[in-house]
Amino acid sequence: AHPTATISDSAVFQGPHRITIGSGSIIHPRARIYSYDGPVVIGDGCIISEKASVGIAPGSGASTRGQGRARNAASASASGYGEGGGGGGGELPIRISANVTIGPVATVHPGVQIHSATVVDALAIVHRRVCIGAHAKICARCEVPTNTKVPEWAVVWGIGAGFGIRRKIKVVGKKAGPVALAAAAAAGGGVRRRGDDPGGSGRGGCEDGWLA
Repeated sequence: AHPTATISDSAVFQGPHRITIGSGSIIHPRARIYSYDGPVVIGDGCIISEKASVGIAPGSGASTRGQGRARNAASASASGYGEGGGGGGGELPIRISANVTIGPVATVHPGVQIHSATVVDALAIVHRRVCIGAHAKICARCEVPTNTKVPEWAVVWGIGAGFGIRRKIKVVGKKAGPVALAAAAAAGGGVRRRGDDPGGSGRGGCEDGWLA
């Protein structure tokens, strides 16, 4: 962990792969970081809120309350938590870019990439192999299903399981493109465009091979 990161003594860190915490990031009490499926990288200035889970403990399935013995943060090495895992092609790394907030009791599954300045709100669940673009928001209690791409500057919402409970699209300004519409349908909630990519660079989106 970076020396400027703030990590609660009651935070849980488990798994054979490396866990990296960036500068100025805050890991709140009873947050859980699991690296059983691959390395976990948390960027600079991130907030992992109380009881949030990044990664999944073995045997916990899709539960937001993975079981396992806690590892005190004070016992972790200064360069990162856990040991570099051998792993193979089946690794599912989690990569969280700078200034991302993971809300209380939210869950981020293995294989997820979250670009900068995104918010995953309380009790939301982001399933495996999801990519969330920069400046997006996943609202409270939403579920984003496996293999979904959420565009940058999008807002996704829904109640309960998030698989068709609310299927609504609201557009602010320009008409939402096909990527936004596809993400809304896949997420079973709504996607609301808050703005366009300035300059059309695509930076911060899910098309730039960020996980490669």
